[in-house]
Amino acid sequence: MKWLTDENVSKSWPSRHPRFCRLLLLAYLAGILALDVQGFGFTARRISAAGLQSTILAAACWFTYWSLEQFIEHYAWRWVRRGETAAPGGPEDGPADVAGKLRKLAAWGVPILGIIIGSWFWNIDLALFRSITDQPIWPNAPAGVTVGDVAQAIVLATVTFLAWRHLGTIFTMLVYPRITDDPGIRFAVLTLCRYVILGVGLTATMASLHMGPEKIGFGVAALSVGLGFGLQEIVSNFVCGIILLLERPIRVGDVVTVAGMSGKVERINIRATTIINSDNQSLIVPNREFITANLVNWTHKDRILRVSVPLSVAYGSDPDCVSDLLLSIARNDVDVLRNPVPAACLDSFGQFGMHFNLHVHVPDPSLAGRVKHRLCTEIQKQFQERGITIPMPSHEVTLRSHSLTAIEPPEIAWPVGMRVDSGSPGVPAPKGSKCPVCSPQPAEPSHRGVDE
Repeated sequence: MKWLTDENVSKSWPSRHPRFCRLLLLAYLAGILALDVQGFGFTARRISAAGLQSTILAAACWFTYWSLEQFIEHYAWRWVRRGETAAPGGPEDGPADVAGKLRKLAAWGVPILGIIIGSWFWNIDLALFRSITDQPIWPNAPAGVTVGDVAQAIVLATVTFLAWRHLGTIFTMLVYPRITDDPGIRFAVLTLCRYVILGVGLTATMASLHMGPEKIGFGVAALSVGLGFGLQEIVSNFVCGIILLLERPIRVGDVVTVAGMSGKVERINIRATTIINSDNQSLIVPNREFITANLVNWTHKDRILRVSVPLSVAYGSDPDCVSDLLLSIARNDVDVLRNPVPAACLDSFGQFGMHFNLHVHVPDPSLAGRVKHRLCTEIQKQFQERGITIPMPSHEVTLRSHSLTAIEPPEIAWPVGMRVDSGSPGVPAPKGSKCPVCSPQPAEPSHRGVDE
């Protein structure tokens, strides 16, 4: 107990709770002595022997965990090969992450194994557990589901979840060192195996609850209407995701263009695929788009990408000299591949100069921007040193002034028969007009009070 509770030796649970551990040990010893004094000698000897065996078992478990920890610490770097690229968003990000997950597995696996062995030391009677597990969940249950069935279903669901969660770590040790170092292949194999484990686990869990294939088929038939109307897109995207993993038109790490969006494939999920664009934005694209829409995979064959630099030179320049200069600039760049070889050619004659095109290849699409920048900068510098002019379009604008004379507006001639009211806005009344039509006169004078 002194060694276990020494903070300089151990950082485990007993070292953090020394008082409780001492009291528990004293209570255990006092219980054995009390049983022996009362005449239960066989029980006292059996408990003391089981306690000694449990202590030895605990020490063995601790030594096993310590050995596994040392083994993981020294060999984690060998499971992840040098230069290996983990699948983005995948189950492993490097040796340190793999070692941490293996430690968690050991921390859970060793105690569970110790508890199973310890139950044998203490002669735990399984008849008690059988009597409990045979009890029905509720009286008169038609399906006959018992406590043991529910416990078995919980255990199977837990095992399925743990297998789903830690399958990547297991693959890192056992499967990945034996297959090609391709993140796309690894991600596809891991995802398909996870789907298989999920299907088998769910089937076994429902079978433990007495849900046979006929009942499962009845439930699927009952949900078929909902799948046909409400979940049609989800089921379609799930099936398309399976097709993407099997057919592999895209892989994790590929640079693609789909539905007007370009980026790097980060993860292929059940419903959608995550793409990271050049602005570091996550684009969630449904899997159906990759099957039905036009898809451009820039890295399906390999990661080599061609970069083109169009430019113009003034008339009078030597085309061969310009081509040789462009090729020398391309060959001197460190990121430009020698095979395929760079090419510089005269494409056409334009309105302001001769149009050239420089074509080079880079080993990865991420290098295209910086390579093009360096080439353009070096081209401008070399052209200035050699007196080669890059023509710029110019336009000449001529301005002419004219003398404008004021033109008096013509006199308005009102048509005959047109009534012009003097009170109308914007229409002047004619002066001195005696035309009866233009200014009608009353037929007879009107007097006030005639009708009065």
